[in-house]
Amino acid sequence: MKRLLLILLISLFFISSCTNISENKAPINNLRAEEVILTCSDETEYGDCSQNKPFFCENGTLIEKASVCSCPKDYLIEGEQCKKNPNCDNIGCYCIVGFRVSYIGEKNYTRPKKVYDGNCSKDKPLYCDNGVLVNKSSFCGCPSGYGRDGESCRKIICEDYTIYGYCSHDMLLYCDNGVLVNKSSLCGCPYGYGRDGESCKKMPACEDGTLYGLCSLSKPLFCKDGLLINNVSLCGCPYGMAEEGENCILTMTGNKTLKLRSGSRFITFTVYKELNDYLASLDRSISYDETEEDFVMKLLNNSEQRAFLNPLVDEIKKLTNDSDEQARIAIRLVQDISYDSSAEELKYPYEILYTESGVCGDKALLMIYLLRELGYGTAYLLFIPENHAAVGIECPEAYQYEYTGYCFVESTDIVRAGYSDLEYEGVGFLYSEPVVIVTSEGKAIGRI
Repeated sequence: MKRLLLILLISLFFISSCTNISENKAPINNLRAEEVILTCSDETEYGDCSQNKPFFCENGTLIEKASVCSCPKDYLIEGEQCKKNPNCDNIGCYCIVGFRVSYIGEKNYTRPKKVYDGNCSKDKPLYCDNGVLVNKSSFCGCPSGYGRDGESCRKIICEDYTIYGYCSHDMLLYCDNGVLVNKSSLCGCPYGYGRDGESCKKMPACEDGTLYGLCSLSKPLFCKDGLLINNVSLCGCPYGMAEEGENCILTMTGNKTLKLRSGSRFITFTVYKELNDYLASLDRSISYDETEEDFVMKLLNNSEQRAFLNPLVDEIKKLTNDSDEQARIAIRLVQDISYDSSAEELKYPYEILYTESGVCGDKALLMIYLLRELGYGTAYLLFIPENHAAVGIECPEAYQYEYTGYCFVESTDIVRAGYSDLEYEGVGFLYSEPVVIVTSEGKAIGRI
């Protein structure tokens, strides 16, 4: 009992002591020092940017520090200071991304290409930010063949512009992590070639590319052991011609003679109304399972027009032995054909020749046909948002248009191959990436 009483007395002592300590100590709030906030003359706190850019409060003094505080709208950073942006007009301020040259008579005028603040340049991922071009792929995206790398873009294509994991437009080759490798099991082989493991080997063919034992697109020719021979009974005759033994004879009578112009040169050429009317009557619709490429190739590969278009290619070849000059003659010949704004659907190349008129897509098809038969690699470039079509021709990489792998050739204006800085009525400059429809494999034009 005494022991229990002792423990109770000790406990009461400590409880009393704790209470006394608490009562004797001053309240914590009463000990806190009054806080002092240091500011500059405009009440900007030390170490902060002023609302009056580019000033910064450093140890009580306002100093210019544009690298930290940036500049007001319509001003540019110059060192640590701000200067008025000289590139402003009544619309707003802008960045300059290049220059356009216009020719009026013998004089030429240079105008800047402008991108206004808050807009993307055609050259992705560049963005105009208060008069300065900066990378902004999160807003502007990246060009075809490139992927985002922060706000920049990183190349994700092989040397021929094939995207990683896709087959090259040359077929056979496959873009494997940046390296072109043979993969015919996936990519197939070009026409006239057969698979040999993952490679391709050339199949025996006649001079026009027709494989042994098959009829040529140029009826009534047949490829026999490397030689093209007439075989009317097997291959038939083109439209407007009739069988006569193993030959085909012309039956069309409604003809007219054209005087086709190519710059300072002229070619006299005969065309036939019956063939034009026949082609005009053919269905232009695209079936559910057809692609744009299928439709373009159907217009180019019609065998009935081939027998009457190829003689024009022969006439071009007679003018010069220089292959590149032949290409330039073909290009200029089509450019000199009238533009027909009333056309509602694409024509066959022969129709364009017969009517001596066509829209951009029509004229592009005729130009491609001639260049293809002259042995050049070609493509149909389709700019969908701008509702425009142009021609691509194989050429040196330095002259190629965007990432297409081809030189740009305009069919509706008299300009040299490779020139693309053109303004179009109701559209302005071409801004979209074209759909590239490869129409032939072949040689590259050497001189632009």
